[in-house]
Amino acid sequence: DTLVPTAILTQPADEESSLPATITENSATAETISTPAPPEPGTSPLAIAFVSPELNAYYWNESLTIPLLLTTTGDVQETVVSPDGSQVLLIRSGDWVNYQVDLINADGTGLRTLLTPADFDLLPRPEGSLSTVPAHIAWIPRSNQIAMTTQSYFEGPGSQTGQHLYIIDPDSGRMSALLSISEVWRWDFTYSPDGSKLLISKPEGVDLYSRDGNLLYQDLITYPFVNTASDYAWIANPSWSMDGTSVIIVVPPQEPWEIPMAESSIWYWNENLPAARLIGEEVMRYQATGLASTSPDLAKVLYLAPTGTDEAPTVTLKLFDMVEMSATNIAEGEIYTLPSWSTDGSQFYYHDQSSGSYVVAVDGAAIRLADFSNANTAVWVDESRLVCASGPEGGWRLLLGGSGITTQVIYSSGLTDNPIRFSVNR
Repeated sequence: DTLVPTAILTQPADEESSLPATITENSATAETISTPAPPEPGTSPLAIAFVSPELNAYYWNESLTIPLLLTTTGDVQETVVSPDGSQVLLIRSGDWVNYQVDLINADGTGLRTLLTPADFDLLPRPEGSLSTVPAHIAWIPRSNQIAMTTQSYFEGPGSQTGQHLYIIDPDSGRMSALLSISEVWRWDFTYSPDGSKLLISKPEGVDLYSRDGNLLYQDLITYPFVNTASDYAWIANPSWSMDGTSVIIVVPPQEPWEIPMAESSIWYWNENLPAARLIGEEVMRYQATGLASTSPDLAKVLYLAPTGTDEAPTVTLKLFDMVEMSATNIAEGEIYTLPSWSTDGSQFYYHDQSSGSYVVAVDGAAIRLADFSNANTAVWVDESRLVCASGPEGGWRLLLGGSGITTQVIYSSGLTDNPIRFSVNR
């Protein structure tokens, strides 16, 4: 890798103003990492930003009768709404090689560019790589700061995560490298809900850092390199408790394709422990995007267990109770995406490819959501409502609903080529 450039001047989308962005290596300070501040997570009014099948960005909140169109350029790949719902990040590319990151106010004003394609070209990347693009970009909880990793593309299969975790201050345009992860092909970050800590997941372990980038625990958990039978490296997807004091990490077996399948392991850590502890082992269906879905209080873990055959593949949805240390069967069928939990952990959502979508109360029966019939995944916005993108049969729709709640169609499109991709401030 080359050195991080000492300064990059970005050009704003609005030519009437300028947005300087200084990038320095390991120079995060109070100027770039603001102290935690209100609002508390989930207390701001519900806000949704989404990308339509036409690749334009929209914004919606409950005061609007229809979504507000933010762009008309047809090049938005992802939107990330701020925790308070006042701003939206726009990740743009017309060719999946050259990227730009913009920021716009929720009312459609103040469009400005944070990073241009030329800026990405100046970021450090391995020799022989073709380009650098954003990999994971997110608002840091309880702040107005943005965290971002990059990804380096090579000719042929495979891509490599850049070595730096960057922090962007949207007000000043300043961008700095908070920390560096060297000699690792793939890694990612997960902030605690209060923004005070972050976990760095790597192919053979997870480290814990403070908000300001200081290493608190190296090898909070370690595990053997997982044979993914592909050109990517598996990394853990940790689940934080809402108070940011505890973590659940689920790890697959080293050889997840062996028959019979070996058990995945469930690990637990809290701030009173020097390292994570093994608390359970269960046979889980291997998925690169995650093995399990953990309740907000970390008391229960949902996972998929393979039960069918190669000719008739089915799975069983199971619920592992961290107190009872046992698993119970919830449903069996064509369930291929992990369930999602309500914000209070009282119920969860899952989708069966053959029979539809369901909301299940932890202490009650499953209720089918007829309007969510083509929605593999859904995001809960509170204890009773969830948002999903339903399609593509008949076109894509963005829905807000729940058990016993009239489903609201926020947006619909007759196009089926691109799915609706959305983010919520929850």
